[in-house]
Formats: sequence, structure tokens, C-alpha cells
Amino acid sequence: MARICLLILIAGMAVACAGPVNLQAERKSLLAADVHFDEISGEFGPADAFSKYLVDDALRLPRNGPAVSGLQNIVESLAGEYFLRWIPQDAAVSGNADMGYTWGRWLLTINTDSGVMERRGKYLNVWVKRNGEWKVLVDIGNQADPLPE
Repeated sequence: MARICLLILIAGMAVACAGPVNLQAERKSLLAADVHFDEISGEFGPADAFSKYLVDDALRLPRNGPAVSGLQNIVESLAGEYFLRWIPQDAAVSGNADMGYTWGRWLLTINTDSGVMERRGKYLNVWVKRNGEWKVLVDIGNQADPLPE
């Protein structure tokens, strides 16, 4: 019994000595992850970027369609010839820096037979920290410009 109490005491001290979380540094780290997420989309396409940055049990709530759940389903839903870029505007992290969100503005560009079509909107991504890396749990987008008739 004494050994168990000693182990609990040592474990408690180790947790207490871990120190406070630097929320400002974690916020910057989260913003940097979102910027890199965008860079991957610009270089390799949205499907590749989402496959790198989403967790397996992710949820996507696209601007004009039904919810898509699961990494593989999301990546398949993003297949196609188009460009998707975004600019993060802000981020926040939880008190223990294991969750956070980013939001920003996106631009979708599609080359069509009649020219280039662009759509703009805003997004909100909910992030979780898994194995020390920021990953997207929920991706939400809406469209700022009116839909074509």
C-alpha cells in the first residue's frame, strides 16, 4: 500500500512540475499549421492537403452539401480539377492547448470551358492535438458570394 501511495505522489508531482502551457506559443503553432495546410493545398491540391491534416474521424460540413464523415470519404469528396486556397485570420486554443480553432477566408478557382469561375467564402476549422501535431477534426465552410442560378 505504501508503494502505491508513493507512486501516486510521484505521478502527481510530475504532473504539477510540467509547468503552465504557453497559450500564445500554441496559438502561433496552430496558425502555422493552418498556413502549412493551405500551402499543401496550393502545391498538391485539396485532397492531398486534407489527407495530411485531417484526423481519421474528421467531419466536413461543406458550403452546399451534406455532411461528410471520415477521412477517406472526405478525401474522395474533394477529388477534381480545381484550386482551393485560404488565408487564416485568427486562432484560439483551449486552456490546456489540446483543442483549438482557426477561421479565415477561402478562394475556390475552377477552370471551365467558358473561363475561370471563382467562389469565395469563410471557413472554421476545429483542431485537436494528436501525438504533438495539430490536426483538423471538423471543417466548416460557407459561401460569401451568391450562388449561380
